[in-house]
Amino acid sequence: MKKILIAMLLCVVTLFALCGAASAEGEEPTVVEVKIVGVAETVSYDGHEHVYQSFSVTNIKDPSNSFDPSTVKFTGTPVRATDAGTYKLSFSAKDFTCTDPNYTLKVTSVNPKNATLTIKPAEVTVHFTGAVETRPYNGQTQTLSDYTVSVSDPTGTFTLAMLDYSGLV
Repeated sequence: MKKILIAMLLCVVTLFALCGAASAEGEEPTVVEVKIVGVAETVSYDGHEHVYQSFSVTNIKDPSNSFDPSTVKFTGTPVRATDAGTYKLSFSAKDFTCTDPNYTLKVTSVNPKNATLTIKPAEVTVHFTGAVETRPYNGQTQTLSDYTVSVSDPTGTFTLAMLDYSGLV
């Protein structure tokens, strides 16, 4: 009976060792080397704040060949922007961490060159419709009345007060 119990115990210990739980007590995390590269992102203006922190993990050197790059997280300050324009994300090696306790992240280089968020201006269409008048040129500023204005704005943020009518005759 003792021989069977000892054999079963050895089998369990051997099975645990073969499964090799990477987080087993006393085992050091695997060091994985990566390069972080900024990724450009472009969106259209929609009136909402955009939080930008896009990057790519490249040149992975992992002795275990099982590292998941999605476990690399940005811990720096993201870009927050609402208005149209181009915004630059700054980062360094210290701004990244690995959420997998089985790995220690070693960032060998960073390239934030393309780390930009571009918010394109919204496309708004304004239509003027009204009566047609013919007047002889008299050198004076002319006015137009009896017209309607319609606006096509996907963001819902455009108002007629934003229009500059100067130069319209």
